Amino acid sequence: MRFRVLGPVEVAGAGGVARLGGAKQVALVSELIMSANRVVPTERIATASWGANPPAGAAAALHTSLSRLRRALADVEDGGEDRVITHSTGYQLRVEPGELDLDEFNDMVAKARATDEPAEAAELFSSALALWRGPALTGVPGELAEAWASGLADLHLEVTEELLECRLACGEHAVVVSELGVLVARNPLRERLRGQLMLALFRVGRQAEALASYRELYGLLADELGIQPTPGLQQLHQRILAGDATLRSIREAQQEDTSAVRPAPIPRQLPANVSGFTGRAGHVQALDDMFESSNIVTVAGVGGVGKTALALHWAHRNAERAPDGQLYLNLRGYASTPPMEPDEALARLLRGLGIGREKLPATPDEQAAMYRSLLADRQMLVVLDNAATADQVRPLLPGSPSCPVVVTSRDDLRGLTAVDGASLLVLDVLAPGESLALLTRIIGAARVEAEPQHAAQLTELCGHLPLALRIAAAHLSSQRYLTIEDYLGELTEGERLTRLAIDEDREVAVRASFDLSYEKLDADTRRMFRLLGAVPGPDTTLPAVAALADLPTRQAARLMDRLVTAHLVEVPAAGRFQQHDLLRLYARERTVDSAQDAEDARHRLFDWYLHTTDAAAEILNPTAVRLPRPPAAAVPLSFTSDTQALAWLDAERANLAAAIHHAADQSLSVAWHLADAVRGYLFFRMAGREWLDLAEAGLRAAVARSEVDGEAAMRHSLAHVHFSLGDYEMALRHGVPAGDHHRRAGNAAAEAEVRKWSGLSCWLSGRFSEALEHLMPARDRYREVGNRSGEANIMNSIGLVYMELGRFHDALAQNEGALAIQLEIGSRFGEGVSHQVIGRAKAALGDYETAIAEQTAALEIYRSIGYRYGEATVMCTITVPYVETARYDEAERYGRDALGLAREIGVPAIQADALNSLAAVDLGLGRYQDALERGTDAVRIAREAQFPRGVIDGLVLLAEAHRRAGRTEEASATVDQAIAEARDRQFAQCEGQALLVLARIELDSGHHAPAAEAAGRALDLHTETGYECGRRQADQFIADLRRRVAPRKNGPAFVED
Repeated sequence: MRFRVLGPVEVAGAGGVARLGGAKQVALVSELIMSANRVVPTERIATASWGANPPAGAAAALHTSLSRLRRALADVEDGGEDRVITHSTGYQLRVEPGELDLDEFNDMVAKARATDEPAEAAELFSSALALWRGPALTGVPGELAEAWASGLADLHLEVTEELLECRLACGEHAVVVSELGVLVARNPLRERLRGQLMLALFRVGRQAEALASYRELYGLLADELGIQPTPGLQQLHQRILAGDATLRSIREAQQEDTSAVRPAPIPRQLPANVSGFTGRAGHVQALDDMFESSNIVTVAGVGGVGKTALALHWAHRNAERAPDGQLYLNLRGYASTPPMEPDEALARLLRGLGIGREKLPATPDEQAAMYRSLLADRQMLVVLDNAATADQVRPLLPGSPSCPVVVTSRDDLRGLTAVDGASLLVLDVLAPGESLALLTRIIGAARVEAEPQHAAQLTELCGHLPLALRIAAAHLSSQRYLTIEDYLGELTEGERLTRLAIDEDREVAVRASFDLSYEKLDADTRRMFRLLGAVPGPDTTLPAVAALADLPTRQAARLMDRLVTAHLVEVPAAGRFQQHDLLRLYARERTVDSAQDAEDARHRLFDWYLHTTDAAAEILNPTAVRLPRPPAAAVPLSFTSDTQALAWLDAERANLAAAIHHAADQSLSVAWHLADAVRGYLFFRMAGREWLDLAEAGLRAAVARSEVDGEAAMRHSLAHVHFSLGDYEMALRHGVPAGDHHRRAGNAAAEAEVRKWSGLSCWLSGRFSEALEHLMPARDRYREVGNRSGEANIMNSIGLVYMELGRFHDALAQNEGALAIQLEIGSRFGEGVSHQVIGRAKAALGDYETAIAEQTAALEIYRSIGYRYGEATVMCTITVPYVETARYDEAERYGRDALGLAREIGVPAIQADALNSLAAVDLGLGRYQDALERGTDAVRIAREAQFPRGVIDGLVLLAEAHRRAGRTEEASATVDQAIAEARDRQFAQCEGQALLVLARIELDSGHHAPAAEAAGRALDLHTETGYECGRRQADQFIADLRRRVAPRKNGPAFVED
């Protein structure tokens, strides 16, 4: 699908252009598109459609408009109606990458701004502007649309200026001069356009007109705003006035009279600009900005990151700022030869300034004084490359503010910042797009386009490090027969650092570059660097590093600070440390001679992770069943609140997963202990797939070590996670043997918990008697060990089974008892579950307002504790009382939110429930085709998830939808299937609902006796179970049937029976 706002608003799909409707409808669509993939508050959408004062019926009209929009989108794309997503606070339009013309425009502009080639940039700017079909949001009414349109118009003009800048740089002044004249006439106060026009006029020999244009602007600014042109434009005016030949194009400058008097030779020591310099537009701009407030900038970063390339690129771009010349010096701070001493450095700089060897002062202090004196009245640029320390740089700093200095170093050189006022620019690796652009520039677009995925993988393997990328590209360029995939194989199969080198040039190698930094470290810092290579996760923290190195925290902090300053460790966020991928490989290489030290360190780290995770888990769920732990080798962290514990677990989640996998690969006991420790947290965060992966890793390690307690703990965890993911057969496959082991071991608490998951799995599989066989003993075990929380949770579960058996009063009693316990012990999670099931029971018994209040309370609790699984389920069940009281808007809102959340957390059973809830809304609103589609999807998903209740609910809804749509044959077949499956699974409530649908089908066909028989059976079931809504519907049906046949003479006796 395509969304277009750069011109008249359009939405198009495979089926053509969508019919968006009138002006208010288009305004609504525009607001959704301009806020694509974000929730737009209902109030703002109303303002977009009706202005600041929407009419009284705006909410209903808005609902209708959105329904109309969904239909319009569905007409041009299958499933297009799902593009508009309902949220509790508003609506969201889903737009995929590449579908919005504004996004495409911005991407092209970004690429144009990133290139240094004017011709290439001009082509990209032109392509971007070609996407415009007229003024943005043409004809869309309203203040909001006008604000959007105004901003986009400014953006269009800004990009137009950038395009003209590039065309001028390409020597197209004769072509653009007329275009600029028109643009300046339309925008007379736009100074950038005015400057471009002046320059173009000057270059085509119309100097007088260029000066006249400036005078015109000068007068306008003075008269209308009381200001003068910017200093840059004033300077351009002066240069045009003076006939400055350097303003002309390169070709014309070369045609100037060569007999003119030339200035004396000045130093031009900058090495050649790096060929194919790519990206870094933000860093180049940062250097520009820093030199506005500081005279010295240090560019720091890890070896191979491109510090020198950036410094030289910026220096060449800004050479005009230094008309008296540029000085360059490689200080050899990190090199195979010794660093340059200050006297050698000063001597070289002075010789560059024309001072012969015989005139050099004798001492370094005198040399420094002469150096500063010579630069005092000059405008020069100084590049001091590859510095080791601030002391090495300080004597080489000019005393004049007219001489900017760029210093590059692998160290931050904090002394320069503290004492000399230097600004610091830390250079990171390239962004993925920049890496790909660099590779493309060296090996050619054709090879990258032929293997785009392999090219992206290559940039990842190179860690986006410019040196590594250039080496890889050099290999590919010199071996044209080699595909990128072939070279990837070489990098992944062999030693990556060995491959990232140029054989004939020993200095051009990633490992050699890292060697220079490593050798500068002291012994303690080297050891810390090596040990960091033993950390399997993506990052680490100071307490973890202290445990790793077996050092006091303060000493570990000093060593980490040295590594950060040397750019051998990064700080991606406050308090967190990270190593570049290639540096981590290098650190691991360096542990070859100290492998045992690294292994011991890793064991200390894993032990610290385990006991700190246990401390956090204890705060979150103090009654949870856990394996007995080995004693702690290091002091773990402690926590005082749920918030604090969750924050730590969230931050360390990836590290804990990496530790479990690494330990499992080595069959270490910490694998199953740590997997056991994170179980409750992963359940709370509904990270089902990750949880499953880690529990299976722990089981693998326990089985390899024949550790029966560890195996039982992991099967316990797997029963829990399979239940959460809706795979109830797998939950029982792991849960039953785990429960048997716990019973034999006399571990009542663990037996109770795993029996709970087995019981709930049976419940959701429709095996209710078997469910109670697990749940009743689980409740008894919890009572034995005095676990009140566990007892209450099992009572909730027993209540859920009673709900399915139609024993609503018994369910209510169980959950009211559970709620009393949970209020007593302060279990917010348990309170939520009790409120939810009480609400379901109240709805079944016909008390709809209480049902809504109870389930709303449950929803608020779930949201307050972040329990997303419960949030999704309660948004399904709360739709029932809303549908029964014909409040379809609320029901549909909750149903849509439930479906979105269920998809997000990946629970198919809840998706089926949400689709059934929405199908019930569709039936109530007469949208029978929508009900059929949603019901069909629900049945399919529920069958795949082995969720029989969802299947039967969906079949009942489908049968009713077929009946109302006049498809009697399909309705009969579907309801027969629903009755058979409900009876087989003991779903008395569902069977009663299905029988009532059958009664309606028979009545529609004029079959009064079968209709009465089916309704009577439904009434009996609903009376027996106490399902008030169903009983009332069956009663009403029989009463209507009696009235229909009573007027007939000798009416059938079956009605009275």
